[in-house]
Amino acid sequence: MESHHNSSSKFHYPHPPADWDYFYDPIWDLVREYEADERPSKREFLTGQLLLSDRSVTSSLVKQSAQVALGKMVDFAALLPEGNHTQLENFLKFLSPLLFLESHLSLQSCGATGGLFLAMSWLRGLKMLERVFISDPSWENHRHILDMLDANIIPFPVDMKHVIGYERMLAKISAGDAVLLQPCCHNPTGQSYSDEEWDSVAENIAASNSTVVFDASYLGFGDGITVDIRPVEKLVEKGCTVILVVGCSKLFGIYSERVGCVYIFNATNKMLSGSAGMIGIIRGAYSSPPSFGLSIIDELIISDKSRITWMQELDLLRDRMNRMRRYLADKLHEIGFDAPQLRLGKGPFAILPITKGQISKLKTEFGVYLLENGRISFARILNERDVDYLVLALKYVICT
Repeated sequence: MESHHNSSSKFHYPHPPADWDYFYDPIWDLVREYEADERPSKREFLTGQLLLSDRSVTSSLVKQSAQVALGKMVDFAALLPEGNHTQLENFLKFLSPLLFLESHLSLQSCGATGGLFLAMSWLRGLKMLERVFISDPSWENHRHILDMLDANIIPFPVDMKHVIGYERMLAKISAGDAVLLQPCCHNPTGQSYSDEEWDSVAENIAASNSTVVFDASYLGFGDGITVDIRPVEKLVEKGCTVILVVGCSKLFGIYSERVGCVYIFNATNKMLSGSAGMIGIIRGAYSSPPSFGLSIIDELIISDKSRITWMQELDLLRDRMNRMRRYLADKLHEIGFDAPQLRLGKGPFAILPITKGQISKLKTEFGVYLLENGRISFARILNERDVDYLVLALKYVICT
């Protein structure tokens, strides 16, 4: 049985009051509503938690690595605020031998969300967050993190073929600014830039002396880790100041362990002299990172046999998601509903061009749960039957 959380609490968290100043993400309300839905035909395409064939989220191989890692743990003493340096370096070498050889700083964080908050808070303290350029649309939590820091957010179009908006964005970027990018499998659109487009990004960012923060939560789900990490390598090779935030939840299926890794390349003198500020933020936010999740990953990647088998499993999961994208595009075309972005994009997410009213109708009449912006998660689609049911429901709500 698929699951989103392990809580047995029956407490209902009410919506915040109308004058609430902070971001409120409705996705967990939808998850709770879905889990309370008693219709056997219900389907949800909400979160990025990747379902395996048995509808669990953690593979037997990762569970085996967890058992080995647990057996090796002498005790559960607190880590230093920056985390386990050896395991951080092992993971970076696994992701990119090229980046591993570059001079860098490394820290653990509580997931990618914690890593992004840490990075942006640090840049703000260094006076290197005058403006933040983020894609429009972007993951909701990106804006939430930046709003909490009172950042001046400048949106730019996801698709670089919107030349006017893209060129205006590049022309505006200057020293003291930050640019938040996703190297692959853009959330929520699934779009990725071409090699040539990333070359253009690298050249312009390098000339601007701004800082790039990469949210790399879906490495491996586009074209494989080696290809998906390449945009980061391009910018580092160009001399750009880069903060790489890697989320490990989706990649390894260890969501509750909240494993994040933060790597800083081509750090400026201000960053180097102010690096202790990062430790101060960690100390005030969560004191020190959890140790077990990264130990699981370390156990998995240092074993040649386990690593190779896991990479093969990742290939199958990636192929499944991209195959379901194409299958949905084909089935929608059959009912006269073209969605070319499904074929063009990669990874877990895409946005369906349907209205909020149609999304509400999908839920009430068919038990199909989507986010209000039309984002669909292919991480939650196991097979053609899931797609067929979705298309049946879409045909009804679109045509009536």
